[in-house]
Amino acid sequence: MTDFSNLDLDATINQFEAAASAQRMEVPGLTVRRMLLALDGSNQDRAVLELGRAVATRLGCAVLVTYAYEQSTPDSEKDRYLAEHAMALGRAGRIEAAHARAPGGGRAFRQILDLSKAHGCDLSMFPSPYLEDFQDVGGSSVGTTTDVLVHRRSNPLLVVRKPAENVRDRLERVVLPLNLLSERGAEAAAWALGLTPSDGTIHLLAVVDEEMLDAVRHLVGQSFRAAEVDEASLAGLGRPDVAGLVAVIQRRASEANVDCRVTVRHGPLIQTVAAFANGEPGLLVVGCGDDCAASDYQRTLGLLRESRNPVLMV
Repeated sequence: MTDFSNLDLDATINQFEAAASAQRMEVPGLTVRRMLLALDGSNQDRAVLELGRAVATRLGCAVLVTYAYEQSTPDSEKDRYLAEHAMALGRAGRIEAAHARAPGGGRAFRQILDLSKAHGCDLSMFPSPYLEDFQDVGGSSVGTTTDVLVHRRSNPLLVVRKPAENVRDRLERVVLPLNLLSERGAEAAAWALGLTPSDGTIHLLAVVDEEMLDAVRHLVGQSFRAAEVDEASLAGLGRPDVAGLVAVIQRRASEANVDCRVTVRHGPLIQTVAAFANGEPGLLVVGCGDDCAASDYQRTLGLLRESRNPVLMV
């Protein structure tokens, strides 16, 4: 099938709004007081710490570092490890950094959830798979700890995937898939706007799969191939709420001197989003509901498995 993956709507989204009257949408301001960084002693700890420093510096929030694991390592070693990293974070990033351990121990996911709640953290960050080597199982599983944290989360999760030497530049390129916003679209947009620095880029990615192409055929009352779909036809797929959200993101991005691009890709949703996001270093931001039986929830987990870049789940 012919692919029209180079179809980029860089200037405006007039085509979207012309086909569906955009609803007025509000994107809330982003307030993050404290974030939790959970370490597991793996080769991903460095990436968690580096990205955590970049996020904390960008948001101006405090950092709480914990070492959540289930091995019988002496508490003195855990505390020494945490104290060293907390001190390094504060010294290098000029941010408020502290460390703590869950007093009851237990499963890693329980330690992370308990500490996040006890200290009022607005964001939790950890590597996935947790307590396992990414090179061994990262491509096929996110691990049990991540599964439980996604299901029981009370705040957004920033999941670090493939270990990398330098992850601070991930904030320069943020990808927000319009197909994976669920009911948390406004919140996901707020995080994307809050994390992207001036001169960075937000990619609003719309994926057109066969089901959506069938919808276009029904709407326009004619038959055609994927290669014949133009921007006007694609515009007819825009939901009013999504069109309104894109409009406010573009306006807010322009005010913050952030480049905002709407890009259309054709293909299976998860694989297409993953291929686009993994093409360059960046941060993937997705909205995810709470119903683990819902299709958007399962698609988000599938995308997390496919991703090599960090993923923020709102």
